[in-house]
Amino acid sequence: MRTLIFSDIHANLEALRAILADTASLPIDRAICLGDVVGYYADPEACVKLIRERNVLCIQGNHDAVASGLEDPTGFNPIASEMIRWTQERLSPESRNWLASLPTKIEFQSECCGVHGSLRDRDEYMMSKVAIRSNFMMMREMTGERIVFFGHTHRRAAFTLVEGDEVLFSQNDDIDVSVKQFFLINPGGSGQPRDGIVGAPYVLFADGIVKFRIAPYDVEKTMQKAVKLPYGEILAARLQRGI
Repeated sequence: MRTLIFSDIHANLEALRAILADTASLPIDRAICLGDVVGYYADPEACVKLIRERNVLCIQGNHDAVASGLEDPTGFNPIASEMIRWTQERLSPESRNWLASLPTKIEFQSECCGVHGSLRDRDEYMMSKVAIRSNFMMMREMTGERIVFFGHTHRRAAFTLVEGDEVLFSQNDDIDVSVKQFFLINPGGSGQPRDGIVGAPYVLFADGIVKFRIAPYDVEKTMQKAVKLPYGEILAARLQRGI
């Protein structure tokens, strides 16, 4: 089984199209989005429709939950709050209902699952050593979940728990997850990278190997749309610099 996994599109239609085009010639058996289809950028309705048309399995991100009306934007920064209000006004009732219905976790294949933030909390940022180690300890106590894919941080990462409870971090393009260890893997912020990437990051998972990839796209086009939005200059600059 070959699985395409991406996360945090954030209404960046050009990035989403680029990932789908970049993998169109491959025998993809399953596509998974780890949440936050909407928020920040200019095409929330179009991104929801394309995700649904392509039968992408999707997890509910925190922006998805707020945009759907399920939750209030508690804890959102001013940019995120303003853009989620803008987004709500441009989503159809059908799309809002779909976002509200999304699961917070997807189990797939043997020993694999996908979440938005972490196993503990959809809104948790797995960036600190404490958060990462705590999630690994949870995985140890659970049955059948040895490889967890997560999003939310917008940063490409692969963490491995090895013997002696040591946590290793890797930025290699290919990660061998066939060995009997525990893995936490983030494909990166597909619609808004925050680790210096310019493009749309994603991963391919097949035959025990996770491959990190970046789909090039017309970033300038997304930036031109972004500058017309609230806080548009800031949002455009983030794409240009990958932060």
